[in-house]
Amino acid sequence: MVDRMTTCACSVPRVCNETCGTGFQPVHRTRKMPVPHKALLLFLSLAVASVRAADPGDFNAAAWGTAYVATPDSAAPAHAPRANDDNAETAVDVPAGGYLHVEWRHPRDVYAVELVCRGDVPRPDELTISYWYHVWPDNGGGGWMKVDDPFNGRFVTAATDVVRTGERRLMHRIQSLETAENPAVKATGFDYRRTYKIRIAFKSDVQVAEMRCLTDSRWKPARIRIELPGAAPAHFVGRNAEILSTKPIAVAAAVLDLRYADNPQRLSPDLGRVMIRRGGHGPGFSFFVDDVVRDGVVKLRDGRGYLCDDTKGLTGANWKPPPDAWDATVMDKVAAMPEQTLANAMSIPPKWIPPAHLGLPNLRQELSIDPRSLIYTEFKSLRSPLDDFKRSPNLTKDDSERKYILVTRKNEPFGPASHKSIKRWLEEGYLPVIHSQWEMEGVRYDQRVFVTALDPEVTAASLADPQPAPRAFGTEGRAANFHSGLRGDEPVAILSRLEMENPTDTPVPAGFWLRITNRPPMHIDADGLLVLDAPTKPSAGAGLTPVWGQIDVEGKGELVYRKDFFPKPEKPDAPGEPRDVIRYDVQLGPREKHTVVIKVPYVEQLTPDELAALKGLEWQSSYDAIVRLWKLRLRHAIENYQVPEPALMNLWRANFWHALITTDRDPPTGLYEHGAGTYEYPMYANEAMMVSRSFEMRGEHEEARRIFEPCLVSQGTRGLPGNFKTKDGLLYAAAPPGFDHYTAQGYNMHHGFILWAAAEHYLWTRDRPYLTTVAPNLVAACDWITRERQATKITNPDGSRPLEWGLAPAGDLEDVDEFLYWYATNAYYYLGLKTAADALAEIDHPDASRLAADARAYAGDLMASVRESAAISPVVRLLDGTYIPYVPPRAYVLTDRKEGWIREALYCSLHLLDGGLVEPDDVLVTWILNDLEDRIFMSDESGYGPDDGLKDPRAQFFCYGGVNPQPNLLDNSIAYLKRGQVPNFLRAFFNTYAISIYPDVVCFAESVTFGKGGGPLYKTPDECKFIQWMRLMLVMEMRDRLYLGRGVPRAWMADGKTVRLMDAPTYFGPLDLEITSAAASGEIRADVNLPSRNPARRVYLSLHHPDGKLLRSATAYGTDCPIVDVREGLVQLPVTTGRVRVVARY
Repeated sequence: MVDRMTTCACSVPRVCNETCGTGFQPVHRTRKMPVPHKALLLFLSLAVASVRAADPGDFNAAAWGTAYVATPDSAAPAHAPRANDDNAETAVDVPAGGYLHVEWRHPRDVYAVELVCRGDVPRPDELTISYWYHVWPDNGGGGWMKVDDPFNGRFVTAATDVVRTGERRLMHRIQSLETAENPAVKATGFDYRRTYKIRIAFKSDVQVAEMRCLTDSRWKPARIRIELPGAAPAHFVGRNAEILSTKPIAVAAAVLDLRYADNPQRLSPDLGRVMIRRGGHGPGFSFFVDDVVRDGVVKLRDGRGYLCDDTKGLTGANWKPPPDAWDATVMDKVAAMPEQTLANAMSIPPKWIPPAHLGLPNLRQELSIDPRSLIYTEFKSLRSPLDDFKRSPNLTKDDSERKYILVTRKNEPFGPASHKSIKRWLEEGYLPVIHSQWEMEGVRYDQRVFVTALDPEVTAASLADPQPAPRAFGTEGRAANFHSGLRGDEPVAILSRLEMENPTDTPVPAGFWLRITNRPPMHIDADGLLVLDAPTKPSAGAGLTPVWGQIDVEGKGELVYRKDFFPKPEKPDAPGEPRDVIRYDVQLGPREKHTVVIKVPYVEQLTPDELAALKGLEWQSSYDAIVRLWKLRLRHAIENYQVPEPALMNLWRANFWHALITTDRDPPTGLYEHGAGTYEYPMYANEAMMVSRSFEMRGEHEEARRIFEPCLVSQGTRGLPGNFKTKDGLLYAAAPPGFDHYTAQGYNMHHGFILWAAAEHYLWTRDRPYLTTVAPNLVAACDWITRERQATKITNPDGSRPLEWGLAPAGDLEDVDEFLYWYATNAYYYLGLKTAADALAEIDHPDASRLAADARAYAGDLMASVRESAAISPVVRLLDGTYIPYVPPRAYVLTDRKEGWIREALYCSLHLLDGGLVEPDDVLVTWILNDLEDRIFMSDESGYGPDDGLKDPRAQFFCYGGVNPQPNLLDNSIAYLKRGQVPNFLRAFFNTYAISIYPDVVCFAESVTFGKGGGPLYKTPDECKFIQWMRLMLVMEMRDRLYLGRGVPRAWMADGKTVRLMDAPTYFGPLDLEITSAAASGEIRADVNLPSRNPARRVYLSLHHPDGKLLRSATAYGTDCPIVDVREGLVQLPVTTGRVRVVARY
């Protein structure tokens, strides 16, 4: 599709006395729907009262689209530029049964369609007008709002009123949208249609001179003075604007007379804009004409020039910040402030208490404890209906929990303690043993819970360290080690030790009620077993006993089962509800403590051996064993990472067991499946690979390999949603056909992430046998990318290249499902391709050089599209009043704050830096970061607004900014770190931690607002991304360079403090780093054991003085280290391998 634009070129500042004429040039197709402000989106989803009513304006949107004509016997529509060229002297012949069609880069709000004919005007009943429909007007709002695209949808016949506007003119005015026209819509009453395409089908022959589509926009005149630095010639292009003349008036200055489309809606795609290219037709920038008219003078940041309203006699010298402007951008303000600290970040948002889950590595079953310390089992723990599912309680997705409601009141109200009155923590701050304490009616309660397998040998095997050595990948849908080790469905149980203490000097009664939801008939036997009268599901086999737990009261007190018990209602007039409850009463003497142990197995129907094992689980020995075994399994995580923040060290350790218990071994295949959450979420491969990468950084290479192995085994078995041609070589499916209960929806970036992870595994390990084994998988995955890219290499009708040239086909981004050309998706496709080519080159693979050439070509096409997108998207205003180019998240986007945080914040174009397509100091990265900080993160439309707790951005920006609603999945913090902007890194780093963390159980939420978290737990991908940041702040690879200590806060370098990362895997081999401050004596020392396997080309070390003092000197064994930055304390090490001690003096 080609849209029209008007152009006018003049060599500025060369003196030019001629008036430049007006012409037309092709531009490229677009795929972004204009979506109103969040508040308006709500209105659009309501009733007729909220519908915008307007008469058609005089702006003809069809003239700025692309027209096609089709005949009854044509295979495809033909380009018909004469149908929409605003020239009544030309015409297009459309035979009976044919149609005329116009489409745009952005959906337009069409109020009327007008035909100008050369001959007879067709009768109203001889034509029908239809529009492209998919979602609008039922888009919804927020991050998950729905967006139309040109590929998914259908044509719907519009209801119109016919008005003859001239002898050969016929106008069809759009009627109010009602379900009679389109039964699929929910919102009605709109007197326009927002659409990508308008089609007119004819029942008789017709000669069409003009097809006009009228919106509510109107033409306005403007005269713009353009002041640019330098002497490069300028070329001006109008879009929804007609440049009438260009007049050079001075060196680097010109005045444009033009008319432009004006619309009161900020997000209207009709808005007139002008693009300026320097030095011919290379990348430039664009601006909305109404921005200049409104502001008077637009200042382009970094000395790029001024745009002035010449009708007011304004020049660049008249610019001053708008009244609401800040004194600096957020990025600049943060750089000038004291570094953010964890304590300061944590002082802002209040915290909620979440549920917590417990399990064992690679076993499918987990059990949980909720914020009120109530034990429960969850239907969503099991992702496939295997044997343990058949033997589990009869739960459903809608009724998914079996909850053990523990009430430690003797008197009414009948309910558990409030979560606000409970104190919770993990054993030693990080182990999977959860402590809870509360006090009620004069009795102190102390609860400890953990999960163990019924069989102690299973517990020991699941926690074995080291884990089995890597094996060659399996084939035919099975893991290579299918016949060895644990199955994955071995039964587990939660053990709860409830200690009741009388803190007084007089006897007190104590005890509890226990009510189990779902109320199956049961009884308590002599061993305290809760035995059901019948299983809740059909019996899974002979000899099975349905058991829901065991209560051991240690021979004291009275334990009874009360059927149809009626507690006194909390409100006098409320009806009573019968409940089956368990009641335990005990008398505690002065200062006496008494303990009750409650055991709950996940499965219900137990074999005789399992039943005996459950009864044989003794608390103390089981507790001692689980603590010892977990400490052994976490030994490396406990020992290798040390920073002066205990909370971060606890997260480093706890995250590891979160990830281990979330990885489930699939019994039928022996493959290891990692869901994006411990419960509920299936395997979202892009996020699972984030977990895998964190394992690589920990040195847990076997665990990392387990996570991406299912995708290699299942390669090519499922296709992605999008305009893709094949699935041969595609990495997406998480399990082979017939066993696939795990694959999540088709984020197109899955393929790139999996390919990257599988190739990068070699860079971490340099395991040549592994790479040789998987090379065919990698080559096939790379070739899928290159093959699919060919589909977008189709020129426009005029022969020019479209903006999507060489990109992957349009497809699904993430939780939003429209098919468009996403730069983040392409970035990870390129990263996977490039990493695979680099890895294969090291083993002299015959396809390596070909794949490297494919990667270079891909990078060229992708970055050409990105830079052109930045050139044609109008500049946006930052908080300090200056303007910068907008770098959009995909091809064909007009402006920001349109479609919610998933598209504009979470998967913005900053992912190009992660993909290795731009350098950290590229101006594109600077623009993206400034736009995120000033316009996106603190916006009601695409970030945080007043309803989310950000009520005063000027006062709150430091602690409430720098994050998006799923903050861990965007590497803006690492972008700052790579750029050497350490204060900006630390603000994003600590703010992300503060907004994400549940401190009591040391886990992260998925999507967050201030004080509240969302999404299932444990959200291991989000945690693992932060774990990567924790490692990168100490050790970071950048191509062939190694940076040490770059993100260390100055506060961590106070006298006597130490930072340590030992036995850390890098691309270059294992590394040890220890930095110790002796700041009181003017020194900071670093001991480094540099990798020697394949050494880095250069190694840099940052030693930040706690008081910001400048580095005076640095020596390594008496040899001076070259100082790169005295303020950062950055030096280049004189060696790249072996042990070195650096002493820095200030």
